[in-house]
Amino acid sequence: MKRIVEGCMLAAACLAGCSSQDQASEADYDDVAQALTAVVSTGSGGGEVGAMSDSVSIALGAGDLAIQASTAGQWKSSHLGLEYDYAIRCKDAAGAQQDRCDKSTNSAGVEVKWSGDLGLPRLTASVTRDGSWQLTDLQSDTAHLNGDSDFELEAKVASLFRDVTRSYHVGYSAKYADVALELAARRITGGKATYSIDAERKATGPRRESEAQFSMDGELTFGTDGSAMLTLDRTFKYQIDTASGVMVKQ
Repeated sequence: MKRIVEGCMLAAACLAGCSSQDQASEADYDDVAQALTAVVSTGSGGGEVGAMSDSVSIALGAGDLAIQASTAGQWKSSHLGLEYDYAIRCKDAAGAQQDRCDKSTNSAGVEVKWSGDLGLPRLTASVTRDGSWQLTDLQSDTAHLNGDSDFELEAKVASLFRDVTRSYHVGYSAKYADVALELAARRITGGKATYSIDAERKATGPRRESEAQFSMDGELTFGTDGSAMLTLDRTFKYQIDTASGVMVKQ
């Protein structure tokens, strides 16, 4: 009898203290896609695409007034209110560690961190991000990037698709597989990123929409023309211009 009572007490505690996942609405998918698009590319050289280009420039020792060396192996840049920190270690074509990155670099390990407040016309967000990338094939026409990262955003989204503004906390992890970077144009022409996303919608007015918590999977596939397709839960699709950050629902 004692075990039965204890089991009931544990079950009651779990029901009181454990939260369940809610079903994301189509509007939630649209808002999360809008937030992710701002992370992929902010325009003006920012976002994931801009950070990849910065990493290649640093690894090849290319001069760029927007990127400043802080200490040995450490660089900084800023784009649209976000501060980007890079720690890069380079190797030559023979695999030997280099004292400094230069035009003979063939591969590099990159640690990237972002932080700051992003302000775009229809989205504002407090952003933190850290992750690790591996750059290879830097002595060819097309470099390749693999790695992972983790993001957190506190975002306020004025929807592109309906007259409403809602707030979200979005946390997600990303994995990058064979992202191809055309070196001459600094343009991404292939590869993909996969996302594991956890989001919380905050209650908003005027109808006081309720709070909700939900998870979704995402895949970002880069095209040869510099565009990318974001797919959420294999159903909702969004085309992204990686140069401008413009997103169009499909």
